Amino acid sequence: MPDFQVFRKETIVPAFLSLLKKYEDRIQAAYYDALMNIQGEMKIIYDKYAIDGILTTSDLAKYNRYAAIEEQLLDILEPAIKRGLYAIKTALPELYKQSFFYNEWALDMTTGIHLGLLIPSAAQIAKLFSIEEINNKFYAESLKEYTIVSRRKIREALMNGLAQGKTFEAMSRDLSKAIDISNSRALKIVRTEGMNALTAGSDYTYYQALDNGVKGYMVWDAVLDLRTRPDHAAMDGKKKDMETGLYTLPNGETTPYPHWEGLSPEQRCNCRCLENFFVEGHEPKYRRTKEQGIIPYMTYNEWYKKYHGGGEFIGVSATTEKQELFSAEVELRNDIVKEGDSL
Repeated sequence: MPDFQVFRKETIVPAFLSLLKKYEDRIQAAYYDALMNIQGEMKIIYDKYAIDGILTTSDLAKYNRYAAIEEQLLDILEPAIKRGLYAIKTALPELYKQSFFYNEWALDMTTGIHLGLLIPSAAQIAKLFSIEEINNKFYAESLKEYTIVSRRKIREALMNGLAQGKTFEAMSRDLSKAIDISNSRALKIVRTEGMNALTAGSDYTYYQALDNGVKGYMVWDAVLDLRTRPDHAAMDGKKKDMETGLYTLPNGETTPYPHWEGLSPEQRCNCRCLENFFVEGHEPKYRRTKEQGIIPYMTYNEWYKKYHGGGEFIGVSATTEKQELFSAEVELRNDIVKEGDSL
């Protein structure tokens, strides 16, 4: 019988990430279309109102056109924002279902038994990812932030470009940067929430397997490289407390699985951890790393001591910078929430 962990890492996760990429591509296509249309509209405006290739706020004020042009650009951007939101919201239930099917398949292959596990109903899955659910507050806030910041960046690019009297080429670059920020935020949301869907689907499948007589247990699985944040390095190899159904992180937060929507952004954003299921009698003997390839199974701290010659992993500069970025984003999100804007 195939090794569940090997099958999962080499078959299931790549297939899942391939599906996730389809939704990422839809978001990027939406923003590419918006950028082309916005730059095309600005070219018409420059040809009509610019003097010696320069366009300023005062030039547009003569014709009372500034507010109308800002509205035009936002109208062009709006379909991309909506397509991004739609891609995110439709991706999550589909990714959850595929995670369930992939993991059920892997468990069937590992145990040699068709378990016939039952997937939740469409309504139950939809509720898991509803922004009305209290546990999804960070997800809901990230969607709100995404829409607000997307509009604001376009306004800033237009306002600053006109105030500084920029050429069409310089204005186009600024608008492109503004669009890229919106695109990047949408991609970050779909990746973070997509990984939540993966682990949520996996977790449900594992509990179904236990209920159907498969003997095993859940384990936190971090990536063995120096990009892993210290809290998650410390969690690697930890078993879930089956009495509470939770893992306890070093900072005191509890979660049923990595990426859970109730975790703070610092513990979720760009996290690459997974939850694994160790079938009794089929515990993994090996792990794959980018740096060393296939190695005997060991936890993150054991790997760090062996291959990086130190004590327990406490973080590197890249990790520190990443955590500082998370803190800045949390502050921005809190400021936006205080403004009371709605989706």
